[in-house]
Amino acid sequence: MKSLQVIMVAALLTGLGSGCRHPMRKLTNVRLGMEPSAVKQAMGSPYSVRASKVFENEETTYVWEYWPPFFSLNDQKVHIVFENDKVVQWGIPGDYNTGSYSSIREYKESKK
Repeated sequence: MKSLQVIMVAALLTGLGSGCRHPMRKLTNVRLGMEPSAVKQAMGSPYSVRASKVFENEETTYVWEYWPPFFSLNDQKVHIVFENDKVVQWGIPGDYNTGSYSSIREYKESKK
């Protein structure tokens, strides 16, 4: 019984301690215009590349996704958006969208 209590306390402390590794805390180190290598240094490697696109004019857009630690009380994911290897926006998915979908008239291969 005592060993079960020790395991439960250890799991709780691990969960609480993992909050400092949460990507939301590390976002204070991210700046507009950062390159991927600098973001990796500040945030660590992303959990995944959520989306990417190469346009006809060779411009690129991609989104890195960071997940919270397994035992985190905060389950929010963080996205960092790059255009042409520079950070252009970041945040919780959905918080940084601008404009409305009703204003989008058609899909275009080029961003221009």
